[in-house]
Amino acid sequence: EWKTNSLEDFSLYLLLHLAEATKDGLQGALEVVEPIMRNDSGIQGLKATMICAFLELPWEKFPNYGVIAAGAVSELMGNTFERTGKKRVYNDNDFQLRTAVSAYAALAS
Repeated sequence: EWKTNSLEDFSLYLLLHLAEATKDGLQGALEVVEPIMRNDSGIQGLKATMICAFLELPWEKFPNYGVIAAGAVSELMGNTFERTGKKRVYNDNDFQLRTAVSAYAALAS
């Protein structure tokens, strides 16, 4: 697990927003983020889960066939909507509700 606001964390956040916008040019990204999704239960794992959803990782490759992913993204949607998180109040620098809903929709498709 990386420190929040580290270069690695920023890179994952950037990849999340690129994946949300388009899959074009992100070949090879799943090889990088899938192990993070599987091995990190924190914020980086959540970002990696959403990237995997946007890049259409096959459902059977998600841990527990997506049950964990759907629960984590669903919790993020609620936290973002309520503007509260596990550790503090969310602000505009955190996840946007649009990103969480888009990731949930990608998981559902």
